[in-house]
Amino acid sequence: HPAKLLDCNSALLSICFMLFLGFTDDVLDWPWRYKLFLPSVASLPLLCCYEGSTSVVVPIQLRQFLMRGGKLTAFGRALCHIVTVDENA
Repeated sequence: HPAKLLDCNSALLSICFMLFLGFTDDVLDWPWRYKLFLPSVASLPLLCCYEGSTSVVVPIQLRQFLMRGGKLTAFGRALCHIVTVDENA
């Protein structure tokens, strides 16, 4: 099935990229700025082929700190800016 093949190939590509990153880190001793950036690049094949929901479910106990009366609280707006979530979505 082509959809399963796409999923498997993207997973294998991400795994191979991370293995290559680990090997080159041992050999070349990468600085931290590359160690933080390259795993993001390695996850791109998985992100590109993912077709499921990407919504975030906030626990009931924390909802009062994020929203009141359908409006975001100050903490909710600050969290949106930190996490880069569109508040109008």
